[in-house]
Amino acid sequence: MNGANKFTYWDTSIFLAYLNNEASHRPGEMSWVREKIQEFEIGSLNITTSVIAITEIMEISRLNHEQRNTLTNWFNRSNFRFIDANRTICDMASNIRSAFKANPIQKNGKSYHPFTPDAIHVASAIYVRRLTQDLDLALITLDSKNKSTTGELAMTEMSSYTEKNYGLKVITPPLRNDLLTILEE
Repeated sequence: MNGANKFTYWDTSIFLAYLNNEASHRPGEMSWVREKIQEFEIGSLNITTSVIAITEIMEISRLNHEQRNTLTNWFNRSNFRFIDANRTICDMASNIRSAFKANPIQKNGKSYHPFTPDAIHVASAIYVRRLTQDLDLALITLDSKNKSTTGELAMTEMSSYTEKNYGLKVITPPLRNDLLTILEE
């Protein structure tokens, strides 16, 4: 990875929320995302994500021409890194899915487990954390609500498992007050 000081792993939802200027998130989340984009654009932050984000984000129906160009420019920067869904990552994603299939999260009589793309993102973030030896690296996502119609587990619901088993936190963007707490720790 390049010489920028800090690393962050973003799931697809962060890119889409930024590009679509979504305002439906907790107050302060999108401010944090915009700050990180500025750090990225001046080269002081490395952004990583799974290569599967291309298929999740770049659908023609999801983005207009300008948004696609913005993403393409980001993807071509030296401080942006795609993580290939290699055998190691896919095996880890399979293990994560299997763990939740064996012990699904139960809420309101419904069972939830991670779907494949989210498990690949989580495994990719674990891989980046190990590769960079950045013990503070977390997976940042806006996926914090279970989908009751499909049984898809919210990414943030995986955090206690991934933190216990792999040392990875899966979190939403910090709010302004959260940033102060993180800096003090």
